[in-house]
Amino acid sequence: MQLLPKRPPKKLMDPVVDFLISLGITPNMLTVCGFFGSVFAAFIIATGNFFIGGIFVLLFSAIDMFDGAVARKSEKNSNYGAVLDSTLDRFSEIAILGGVFMHSINENNEPLAILCFFALSGSLMVSYIRARGEGLGISLNNGFAPRPERIIIISVALIFNWVLYAIIILLAITWITSMQRLFKARVLLSSKKGND
Repeated sequence: MQLLPKRPPKKLMDPVVDFLISLGITPNMLTVCGFFGSVFAAFIIATGNFFIGGIFVLLFSAIDMFDGAVARKSEKNSNYGAVLDSTLDRFSEIAILGGVFMHSINENNEPLAILCFFALSGSLMVSYIRARGEGLGISLNNGFAPRPERIIIISVALIFNWVLYAIIILLAITWITSMQRLFKARVLLSSKKGND
C-alpha cells in the first residue's frame, strides 16, 4: 500500500515533458538539477529558514520527477541514467535531512538531531532493501514510505514549521516500510527453489 500514485496523471505530465524535450533538456540534466537544488535547499534549511527551504525542496523534487518521463518519451533511457538518478535521489535526501540535522545541532536540539539520524537511516534502508531485492530478481516497492511520500512529508512540514512531528512520522514509516519490504523479500525468496 502506498499513499500516492506511482506517477502523476499522464495528461498533466505530457505537456511539460514535451516542452522540456523541445528545449533539448536531457533526463540527466534534470536529475543533476534536482540534486543541486536539493543541496541548495539543505543549506537554507540549515540556517533555520524552513519555509523557503520547504518551497525549494518541493520545487526541485518536482523537477527531478520529470527525468524518467523525459527519458521514456525521448527514448533516452540508459542504465547509467537509472543509476545516476537513484544515486542522486539518495544524496538529495541525505542533504535535506542533513540540513535539518545541522540546524538541530546549531540550536542544541539534541532530541531532534537523534530523531533525524534514525529517520535518515530508515529512509536509506527503504531504498537499499528495494535495490538489494532487484539485484536478486524480486520487486520490493511495497510499503507506506516510498520517496515521493517522504519528500512531501518533509517539505510540507518545513513550510508549516512542523519539523519535529514530520521527523517522528518519517522515522516510524521508514522503519515500518523497511520491515514490510524485508518480510516480502522473505516470502518471495522462500518461494524460490534452493532458498530457505
